[in-house]
Amino acid sequence: MAHDDTDRYEDPEPIEGLEEDEGDQSLSLEVERSRAVEEVLADQAAKEQLRMALRRRPGTTMGRVAALAALSAASLYAWFISPVWLDPAPPPPVALEHERASLRFAMYIQAQRIEAFREERGRLPDVLEEAGEPLPGMRYDRLDARTYRLRGSGDRTTYLYVSSDSLSVWAGDATAVLGLSP
Repeated sequence: MAHDDTDRYEDPEPIEGLEEDEGDQSLSLEVERSRAVEEVLADQAAKEQLRMALRRRPGTTMGRVAALAALSAASLYAWFISPVWLDPAPPPPVALEHERASLRFAMYIQAQRIEAFREERGRLPDVLEEAGEPLPGMRYDRLDARTYRLRGSGDRTTYLYVSSDSLSVWAGDATAVLGLSP
């Protein structure tokens, strides 16, 4: 049998220094680009379909409408009918003895602030705010260079303290009544 060289065709090995034809390279790059663009477009289309499916879930709109209607009905009920279970009971009134002791103690603290101002500055304050922020219900009157009057008012009680009186005797047992003494 005769040997035919065409039967044993093999790809020739690339020769160093020779490069493929420019046309072949640009063709393969175009094919790769086309495939990549197709993949991206297919992925985007799938994501868009998923988004549309999530938006169109059946019952979502009806569920929201039902929840809105229920909340509206509950709000109207609470607003116009004012159920008893919704209104908390008012706290019991403060005992008169406790209110009086609280007022005397607050006046004691306010007088201490005025005395601290006098020691620091060598004079009485012209207005109560000079000695710090006044406590609620306090009024201050400067009578002369050494004497002042402090008036404290609560809901049911009013006290008057004049600086010529002993402050500790005037405050009395306020701390014991309030449970502040050791």
